Amino acid sequence: TAYRSNQFDSALWNIEQIGNEVELPRNTELIRGWSLYHTGRYAESFHIFEKLYKKQTDVASARGIVVSLRKKADHDLLGQLVEQWGGILAEEAESTQGWLTETPSSHVE
Repeated sequence: TAYRSNQFDSALWNIEQIGNEVELPRNTELIRGWSLYHTGRYAESFHIFEKLYKKQTDVASARGIVVSLRKKADHDLLGQLVEQWGGILAEEAESTQGWLTETPSSHVE
């Protein structure tokens, strides 16, 4: 796929074409979020991950929230969300200090 080949703009284009026709599965939304992240669109990636986290609390969406907000340097909002939601988000905020250098293929199963 375009995502696994680090072709994030192509991945986004493909997802948007599909998303105009049907509701996207969670895994595809995760790919959308990570593609936005890897193209420097951190505010948009944050909103995707936040929406996913609110629907289903999990490590993948929590990690996306944390790294998107860190890349945006929005530490205040991250702190507020960690305080408000705690749990997995707080664990990811603590454990992802060096995570920003991992490869894109490790983000999505």
